[in-house]
Amino acid sequence: VWIRDFVKLYENGRQLPVPEFLNARVSVLSDRSFSDFDEAYTHITTTDLDPATVMRWEQGYLDVAYAYPIGSEASSFAIEPGLTRLGVQVNVTMRYVAPAGYERQYDVHAFVGRVTLDPSPVEAAGHFAKEGFVHLLRSLEALLFLVALVMPFRRSAPVGTLLAAFALGSTISLFATASGYSPNTLWFPYLVSFLVAFSILYLAVENILAVRSERRLGPALCFGLVFGFAFAFALGERMQFAGGHRALATVAFDVGLLLGAVITAAVAFSGLALIFRHLAPQRIATIVLSAFIAHTAWDWTLERGAALSRFQVPTFAELMLSGALWWVTIALALGAVAWILPGIAPRRSGTGDTSPAPGT
Repeated sequence: VWIRDFVKLYENGRQLPVPEFLNARVSVLSDRSFSDFDEAYTHITTTDLDPATVMRWEQGYLDVAYAYPIGSEASSFAIEPGLTRLGVQVNVTMRYVAPAGYERQYDVHAFVGRVTLDPSPVEAAGHFAKEGFVHLLRSLEALLFLVALVMPFRRSAPVGTLLAAFALGSTISLFATASGYSPNTLWFPYLVSFLVAFSILYLAVENILAVRSERRLGPALCFGLVFGFAFAFALGERMQFAGGHRALATVAFDVGLLLGAVITAAVAFSGLALIFRHLAPQRIATIVLSAFIAHTAWDWTLERGAALSRFQVPTFAELMLSGALWWVTIALALGAVAWILPGIAPRRSGTGDTSPAPGT
């Protein structure tokens, strides 16, 4: 009864009533009755543990069977496994057997809310768009990066260009990782985490030193690649909830990320404009705010650099096999193109060129 009250099951969005309790029994750790649904159902409802069995209480399973009244097996079902509240650390593994016979497995480590067991394309798209949006807004690294990225600018046009470059880079690495083309080594996530911290530090130092802001297109594109890998790690943990719509889930997640980035940049741009206009001159405020960001990023960079240094430096052959070298080459090529373009693009009137006019 206690376990039953923790779990909520939904049919087409409507919570199902309290289920009928069928049976409960204890099983030893060596029992393999849960290899398929029919065997598990028979095991719980028709047999019991031999009373002569000697076992310690923590070395066994508690098997419970419930029956929920449903309208149709073709309905959309969702479950809210509240079992994570049963202890300090609870792992919930769920196996869903669809009427067609195929199985889906879910591994839930925290409060994930309601899980749709076999989502439709619309449900998958909506869920992952929300996940991408919320993930960016909860990522302090992404928020600080975007604030530092737009800080030197007082016009929206260059901010839009930088956001487009950042979005292009993150989309490339996000989709590449989702397609299995990212380096598959133990040290790569640590490298990405280090580069994320370094990217924030780099932009903050640039802001303090007043480096030419028109050269920021290259860093925005290259660091977008880095953040795309970081976003892909979060997407990989959630992909189990995509059902049979992995490609659609990736697109929706990326759209949610981009929407969150645009809103964050717009809010940062407007907030900084108010600060520069009413509280402090732009140059002084930029130095102070960037110093706070740089201090935080410096601590992250040292901490993550120490974690990365525990790994042995890979050889050239190992870099080739892992695919990391190809990504370095792509990043350098994109960065070089983005660095050259502002230098060869002709100046247009009204773009922010502050050079004095002839005769002044």
